[in-house]
Amino acid sequence: EALLVTFIGAGIGDVARFHEKERWHLAPNVAKLEPFEGCEDMMNLKFINYFLMSDNGRAEIFKHVKATAQPSLSMGTIRDIDLPLPPLSEQKAIVEKLDKLMAYCDQLEESIKNSQSQNEMLLQQVLREALEPEEKELVV
Repeated sequence: EALLVTFIGAGIGDVARFHEKERWHLAPNVAKLEPFEGCEDMMNLKFINYFLMSDNGRAEIFKHVKATAQPSLSMGTIRDIDLPLPPLSEQKAIVEKLDKLMAYCDQLEESIKNSQSQNEMLLQQVLREALEPEEKELVV
């Protein structure tokens, strides 16, 4: 597992987790972040990913951005980004809680999409009924 971060251009600071199983090539504006050898047991990459996606993490990244016509981060400045690293057990607990909250957000998003779809169908039905001529009953 590794983290990928965009370090040049408009998407600068965008972060994603990547599960490497086979060989792959990075675009020239994407860096692979991984723990130094021997430090894997000190950090949870999912925790770091969540941090770098947070407002505080984004602020930390953008403190190091070189403001030119095309914003950029060097590998040296990426290494200088301050990461809060609580004990591994706490990192795992935070990740577990965030995973649950993210799953809940996904459910809410799906529920909203379903509600919007139902609202659209109801609106179409109301419009159809309003625009169709009424059938009059003939009394004989």
